[in-house]
Amino acid sequence: MKCEWVVKKPDDEEVEKLVRELNISRLMAKILINRGIRDLEDVRFFLNPRYEDLLDPFLMKDMDKAVDLVLEFHRNKEPVVVYGDYDVDGVTGTYLLCKILGDLGWNIDYYIPNRFEEGYGLSIDAIDEIEKRGFRNIITVDCGITSIEEIKYAKSKGLRVIITDHHEAKDILPPADAIINPKRPDDNYPFKSLAGVGVVFKLLSALRQKVNFSFDLKDYIDIVAVGTIADIVPLLHENRIIVKEGLKRIQNTKNLGLKKLMEAVGISNKSITAHDIGFRLAPKLNAAGRIDSAGSAVDLLLCKDENKAQVLAEQLVKQNSTRQTIENEIFREALKIIKKEGYEKDRVIIVSKKDWHSGVIGIVASRILAKFYRPTLLISIDSDGMGKGSARSIESINLVELLASAEDLFEEFGGHPMAAGFTIKAENIPKLRERLNKKLESYSKEYFVQRIEVDSEMSLEEINDSLLNTLDIMRPFGQGNKEPRFLFKNLHVEQIRFSGSNSEHLRITVRKGDKRFEVFGFNLSPKLEDFKYVKPSLLKVDLVGSIKKFESYGMTHVSIVVEDILFYVDPIFEDAEKDKNFVFELVRNWRKTVDREDDESNPEEVFLESQKYLSTKHRDIHAVFEKEPNVLILFSNPKVKLTTMISKISKNLIENKRTLVLSPINSNLSQTFKILNRFFPNQMSYFNSMTNGTSRDDKILFSTVTYLVEKPELLESFDTIILDEPYYFYGLRNGHDVSKTIDLLDRWLKSYSRSKELFLLGIQYSKETIKFFERVFSPQFVVKEAVKKREMGLIDSRDTKDKLEYIKNTVKESRFVIIITSSPTNSVNLVKSLGNEMVDIFKNGEIVFYNEFLKLFQMKKLESLLKKNRIRVLISTFSVTDFNIDCDNINIIFYDAPRIPQELLLPIYALDGKRSLITHVIFHRNDIKKNLEFLDAIFPTKRKIMEVYEYLAKHKKNNWEKIKEILVKEKLVESDAYFKIYRSIFTELGLFSNGKIKALKPSEISKSKRYREGILEKAVVSNFGKKLSEASPRGLLKIITDPGVY
Repeated sequence: MKCEWVVKKPDDEEVEKLVRELNISRLMAKILINRGIRDLEDVRFFLNPRYEDLLDPFLMKDMDKAVDLVLEFHRNKEPVVVYGDYDVDGVTGTYLLCKILGDLGWNIDYYIPNRFEEGYGLSIDAIDEIEKRGFRNIITVDCGITSIEEIKYAKSKGLRVIITDHHEAKDILPPADAIINPKRPDDNYPFKSLAGVGVVFKLLSALRQKVNFSFDLKDYIDIVAVGTIADIVPLLHENRIIVKEGLKRIQNTKNLGLKKLMEAVGISNKSITAHDIGFRLAPKLNAAGRIDSAGSAVDLLLCKDENKAQVLAEQLVKQNSTRQTIENEIFREALKIIKKEGYEKDRVIIVSKKDWHSGVIGIVASRILAKFYRPTLLISIDSDGMGKGSARSIESINLVELLASAEDLFEEFGGHPMAAGFTIKAENIPKLRERLNKKLESYSKEYFVQRIEVDSEMSLEEINDSLLNTLDIMRPFGQGNKEPRFLFKNLHVEQIRFSGSNSEHLRITVRKGDKRFEVFGFNLSPKLEDFKYVKPSLLKVDLVGSIKKFESYGMTHVSIVVEDILFYVDPIFEDAEKDKNFVFELVRNWRKTVDREDDESNPEEVFLESQKYLSTKHRDIHAVFEKEPNVLILFSNPKVKLTTMISKISKNLIENKRTLVLSPINSNLSQTFKILNRFFPNQMSYFNSMTNGTSRDDKILFSTVTYLVEKPELLESFDTIILDEPYYFYGLRNGHDVSKTIDLLDRWLKSYSRSKELFLLGIQYSKETIKFFERVFSPQFVVKEAVKKREMGLIDSRDTKDKLEYIKNTVKESRFVIIITSSPTNSVNLVKSLGNEMVDIFKNGEIVFYNEFLKLFQMKKLESLLKKNRIRVLISTFSVTDFNIDCDNINIIFYDAPRIPQELLLPIYALDGKRSLITHVIFHRNDIKKNLEFLDAIFPTKRKIMEVYEYLAKHKKNNWEKIKEILVKEKLVESDAYFKIYRSIFTELGLFSNGKIKALKPSEISKSKRYREGILEKAVVSNFGKKLSEASPRGLLKIITDPGVY
């Protein structure tokens, strides 16, 4: 989540006034003004909080009534029950009343409702239970202000009720005998932000003031401080006095239970801070009410037996551990629901599930809020369809006001601007989600961006004793007086370490000049995601954090605790590191990359680029092209052939014309398709016996001749037809599909005179080939460009036993190596395998793959890296295009065996012909055999088709799902993918229809397009494979350097 850093800039005159009048540092003055403390008396009160400055408790409404009632209970020896809330605030307030009044002779006990069975606040059942136990007098702690009906019920039974609370009051107050709450509308008490335990503290102060009892409230101020900190109320005014005084005393607390708990959590032998209480001590006290009953927390504070206190303290620590486990599970489940339902887009995130542990959903709500920065409501639904919820809000949205806008949907609710609880029927949850989101839909996006307010920008050199002293004076920190945040910019990173069970925390050594500091970032490791492959020494950071002192082995250390951090590459190394990071992310997540706007190709740009290449390097071809012949025969090297094809297709796109590319064999056609997809993404369709393309309206279609002869009407809608590698047409001219295609094209040309175009583009040729097509199509131009023989060396290492070791040795001795594999999957896997073997090259981002499945922007980026010599090892497929590599010594390794001549020639001729080249052939002859076996799998033989058919006919299987299941199970086909091939063949032959299985003769299999395509494919691949296998090294070199007829 991205945060906005806001550096506060207080008025200079106000700052100077405080510095001058109070003799304080400028930094302290700025921080005080940032917190709204600018009046001289307020500043003095803040800097010198004294216990004696606590306000008169009788300034609070109904305090006199409450004191008189409490004294009356004592005089009449009437039993009193303290009805407390189950959080730390309620527990500490309950303890105070029970302990002090009990020691003074009151007949007193406590009642804390079970969070799971009774819920928050007073309840009818609890009142009945209290009466049943013989109590007629109730003092509430941290609850009761919204319990109108419950108190009416208590009063109807003759019970007397004193409410002590600090939550927001409604317009109508409960009919209690006394209500002590500084937030009641008619109360003029100067300080409104006391915690629940603080209100109890004021009641006891008033009681002592009126009667002058012998107890000293200072002896209990540490307990009041614990409850105050835990309830996250502003640590200002009276709360600041309470907490500051309490922290002084807590180290030597007289409370046995609190002492044992501090020992159990490991903070008994240190100077305790508000942070220690809020994040280490309070969660243990809270765990009792979250997991079981808060009574055990009260019992611990009341305990006088050391052994029992030890047991209770350890029990709370264990319950907190259980709470953490439950919390983490609910958090994971909630995130899954949010992602599945798309709630992360909502203005208010509301997540519900049956039987979530209601004791921890408030904590989980806080974690979700921290992740998405949205008001968050988590609801646990019980078996009766009633939901119990906890809500947390962001600073810009008052939660109580937000919930009040849907008051009719709740059974009850209450709380503070930032946190609240409620109950709601499950059936009302969708309405609540709709209502609250509608309420906030008019709020601008700025409301939902977390703003981190910064007190001052600072350098590392400014962290000194004077600054630390300033911070000590301003303690305790907490809500309302947050720890000062400072912005540090342009820091060098020296080291990064991770910690936490999931490496979620960061520990970083930063430097500016000669100053070094350790900085700690909790849950901030995702901030490093984009730079995790970059060496730390190349990084810089800007960060917002607070300055902490901590003790270790008797020494005081200073560090920075980071709230937010921005990593970036030092501008000196920025370009190189961005390139390296691109390579790492490509290897890690190449298939997950989303499309980008620059993935759209511009046909005008493609046309101009291709024409530029032809006009500068192949002028004769360019001159012919400009004459716009309707029949052209061109034979040249692979790069020229493809550039001519690209130029013609892009020109057609500009003129809104359609192009059909034809070939007898899939291997050749698919290779050309993959290459051209780099120039015309999302604009092409592929037709063969298995794939019918995406749309017949596409401007560019690729088709096998076998498909075309079945759909001759396709020809009518095309303006240009390109025969890809006409030599195959000539060599296979006696085959049914090829001969019929030639006839179709001949008639097509004659029918449309010069309004249609036919381009025959290839690498291989012979005199017979040219004469044949001249006779059939009467071309205006025949271009036989002399292919310049490549100046190259050949290392014939066919049947290399250890390919990886061979590659490693070649890379060590070479500046640049290209490795050619047969598929995108192989290229990716080989990068990872080599990366494990050659760690330094991998870490430097110098090894990467390039294949036809990459996005256009990825291809362009890799091509730019090649031009900049940032890559040392490129692993590609046979379908490469144009590599402009500025390197004099290039090694190209054929890792897998090519199936057709184009797969061998294209990678070689894609390289600049001026560069010296060494070709390594390390594929096995067995790889050639595997190529043919693969073809037999995807183009089954007659024998295999009859075998599968006869098995199915014998077992009377005609349901496709059953057929697939049995073929895979009986290993008649290798997988579901191969089953589709047989289904295609059987379907086009009409063997399974209307629940019947028709008879099949071997001769009828020739009617199958798939089978006929296979015949052509295997003829070419088998012939070329034989030449590759049997050729001598000299013969192999001739095949590569002199493209011609093989």
